[in-house]
Amino acid sequence: MAWRRSRAAGVDANAAPVAFDPGPVPDSALLRAVTPVGTTLMRQLDGTEAAMMVTDRQARIVGRWIADSGMQRRLDSMAVLPGAVFEEAKVGSTGLGSVLEDGQVTVIEGAEHYNSAFDPVTAVGAPIVHPGTGQIEGVVDLVSLTGSPTKMMGAIVERAAKEMGERLISGYAAEDRALLDAFLRTDRRGVRRPVLAVNHRMLMSNRMASALPGLQTHEVLWERAQQALADGCEILDLGIPAMTERRAQLRPVHDGGLLVGCILHLGSQRPSGRAAARRRSVKPASDLTARVLDKLPGTSLLWQSAVTDIVRAVTHRERVLLTGAAGVGKSVLAATVAQLDSATGEIRSEPAVKFVRAHEIWAGMDVILVEQMEELGPADAHHFSQRIVRDGAKAPVIGILRTDGTTPVAPSLAAAFDRVVNLAPLDHRPEDIGPVASSLVDRMRPGVRISPEALSTIARRPWTGNVTQLRHALQIALDRTEGTLLRPEHLPPPTDARPAPRSLTYLERIERDAILALLVAAQGNKKQVALTLGVSRATLYRKLASLGID
Repeated sequence: MAWRRSRAAGVDANAAPVAFDPGPVPDSALLRAVTPVGTTLMRQLDGTEAAMMVTDRQARIVGRWIADSGMQRRLDSMAVLPGAVFEEAKVGSTGLGSVLEDGQVTVIEGAEHYNSAFDPVTAVGAPIVHPGTGQIEGVVDLVSLTGSPTKMMGAIVERAAKEMGERLISGYAAEDRALLDAFLRTDRRGVRRPVLAVNHRMLMSNRMASALPGLQTHEVLWERAQQALADGCEILDLGIPAMTERRAQLRPVHDGGLLVGCILHLGSQRPSGRAAARRRSVKPASDLTARVLDKLPGTSLLWQSAVTDIVRAVTHRERVLLTGAAGVGKSVLAATVAQLDSATGEIRSEPAVKFVRAHEIWAGMDVILVEQMEELGPADAHHFSQRIVRDGAKAPVIGILRTDGTTPVAPSLAAAFDRVVNLAPLDHRPEDIGPVASSLVDRMRPGVRISPEALSTIARRPWTGNVTQLRHALQIALDRTEGTLLRPEHLPPPTDARPAPRSLTYLERIERDAILALLVAAQGNKKQVALTLGVSRATLYRKLASLGID
């Protein structure tokens, strides 16, 4: 039936004509009801190639939760993104639009999709029904690779749809009450310390916490807390440069098995016996990710995603190609991951040209770093690819390639690696500018800190030269600083004539990250991204300009 409807609507079976609603995703009752369920379920499925999407009654995706970076890239390439409209009449039969048409649980396996673009995945969707009215308010869709057990997926998605429907009635009351109770219990216990309670809707603080200088916004704090919980971390760096004690204990709060928020407690960093046991049980990739994020500055989702991807590659002993603009921090990230992963400290780092010409490059190494891969000519690049595939390596290999963000990686070179990870420019990660600047000053002049006013000035400036340019500007400022506080007047004038980028709202940051993911998947091909989004290139260029994307 779904195929007949799709054919009658004139859907192209060989393309993905996904329409995109450019408007912001509202903080609706539906989104509030489904978010705790989707977040909790993906935490339970972490590491599996699964994802969950929720649409509203207009088949517009309002929420997406992903358990694996490989599935994320797959869905990005299909334009399965927040804001995409999956009406059956536009996209064909899917686990989203077809559920709205049939009003019941729908299973679509691989090639059963009308549109061949979705053949690699199996989808099981279920309607989200409001118990009070009996109306369908949206659809929840569980997606995995083709061949996954649909009966198990069906049981999971039906339970998720039932819980989401029940939460449409209770609204905020139950989760807010559970979080408030946990906040009060923590605040009243033992020595008085700054305590914060945060979830997707509210941020509570005691008197000591409310006086913290430079505390991150509610949205950023909740975003970082969710990511830390998903990675199995129990400590969260609050990123307050002016404070000596910046790290807070992170404790999730659950209500009926659902995550409703978390408590942040600036106290002793020593975990309890039970907490220490949990930490020891965390899988190596999550533990290494937490250590890398703790060692290197950065809080943005783009930064955390790059770190997570490269760590997963190294812990799975894969070959990974790390790309990005000059001065963005590729070598520092690669070297940090290699050092923290190495059991013996046996790490080899050489320019790519030397690796091509060396006779023995693999023996006895824990991690192999191949730098300056952009220096390889076509012949050397081909030889390198042939050799790395033919000879192999027991140790993971991290290749470092400087790119301009628009020129695609040569297919022969990309084929030599198991995955390609792109580290976005600093201007695309404005949340990272402050932490990076503070970290640089800590290393360049211990004892000097950046004033909040100077941090604000730094965060508003464009940094087209990335960390290299930022470090140079800070060195000039430190040379002008006589005391222990770097102030705005110490900073050199901006070298870029462009106006400072405006601060993006939380929803705009989500939109920016989604478009950047599409650009990475398309290797900078803006025409292809415009086609994927269903907009003209002129519209895409205007959107890129408004979001500060070069």
